[in-house]
Amino acid sequence: MKKERIDILVFVEHVARELDIACLLKYMVEKCSGFRMEIASYIFDLPETLSRWDPKIVLLPVSFSGRNCKNLLQILNMYYRSYFVDLAYEQLYHSFNEAYRTPEDEFSCKHVLHLAWGAFHSNFLIKHGVSKGNIRIKGNPVYSLYRPPYAHYYPSKSILAKKHNLNPDKPWILIPENYKAAFLPDAKLRSYINRGAGKSETYNYQEFDRASFKRVIKWWTELAKLEVAEIIIRPRPVTLKKSFIDACKQLAGEIPANLRFIKAGSVREWILASDAVVSSISTCLIEAAIAQKSVYMMEPITIPSYLRMDWYDFVPGLRTLPEFIDALTVSYPNTNWKTLHRWAENNMMLKKDPILNLVDLITNACEGIIELPDPPGREFIRQPLNYRYQGAEKPLTNQQSTRSDEVKDYPKKNAEFSKKVYYYEHDQFDISEVERRVSRWATNLV
Repeated sequence: MKKERIDILVFVEHVARELDIACLLKYMVEKCSGFRMEIASYIFDLPETLSRWDPKIVLLPVSFSGRNCKNLLQILNMYYRSYFVDLAYEQLYHSFNEAYRTPEDEFSCKHVLHLAWGAFHSNFLIKHGVSKGNIRIKGNPVYSLYRPPYAHYYPSKSILAKKHNLNPDKPWILIPENYKAAFLPDAKLRSYINRGAGKSETYNYQEFDRASFKRVIKWWTELAKLEVAEIIIRPRPVTLKKSFIDACKQLAGEIPANLRFIKAGSVREWILASDAVVSSISTCLIEAAIAQKSVYMMEPITIPSYLRMDWYDFVPGLRTLPEFIDALTVSYPNTNWKTLHRWAENNMMLKKDPILNLVDLITNACEGIIELPDPPGREFIRQPLNYRYQGAEKPLTNQQSTRSDEVKDYPKKNAEFSKKVYYYEHDQFDISEVERRVSRWATNLV
């Protein structure tokens, strides 16, 4: 079957994080310019996608390396003549994850146009070998979704209440948890080390997340017992909901009825519908501040220096159960979001709407008004392969695989976390879902 030539192909890795933006771009680009944009999964049905479309421009969710990501390498094998743009959905790094999120090969440094939310990410890319000409500062389009007219796309509090059997008359406290490392298997931790993260920091990061999680689950249940609010716990996309709930039950015993575990929908609709947002070191707190919601950071254990970022200082910290209860049994709203809101606007929001910036960039690229980095070509693909993640794991040396005494027995001591991890639980979608979301954007942006 002959491939269909299209202008733009957008790859989506995580539905909750990216599909709304992708469908909005499709609606706006096709309406404004007539260029054809298609959307496909970065994870599922990749052979079918590669055999069906022949895109001029490919938009990637992230781009650290073209040689060490199995899925991206498949894309490059077929689309080596295409131009590539990195939407870069993750740009805020502490020193731990910065170590394995740096551009690390010729593809990422020379053959990708990287979109930066602000000067801080542009400087990071330049520091790691990306030329200034391959970077465009366009602001953070995700933050725009919390503002009119885009925010009207998301369901109201009353609609979510009816759908999930929640009380719309009570305050809603959203807790988008961020204890990912607590649930990661040892193979994933080794992959972080292979990609540049410190060995001791990696295992201590997991220990920190597990110890913190054990404390805060008790905070959540105690707050829920008061029945003053609906408590909505949202597990991370990479953590299986059942594994997460099982761990909570093992650690806290009986779970109160109004402690609700909901993974459906996007975090944006839940932030917009909630009165307060509480998390650990999640960037959801920045999104909540943009949405002008009360924000708090749970800090039952002092955050290690390698996990710290400057913006944590702009969020009120809750370090004990009494502080947690006192902060979340007050009347809403309050204005504790203002400092973080101002910081986010100054660093990641431009005067012009970032979504319109992105639409302009895509259409100008299609028209040839702006020049994109050269396609990678066949020579790049012919170089020797070296998978390090999303593929076969690189074996550790004896020195790397030796843990310190305080962490080497951790999995045995923490059987409640020893569950299967599946990183794409809700990330499969089809063309009907794309059409539904595009239609909804069309209705709400009239």
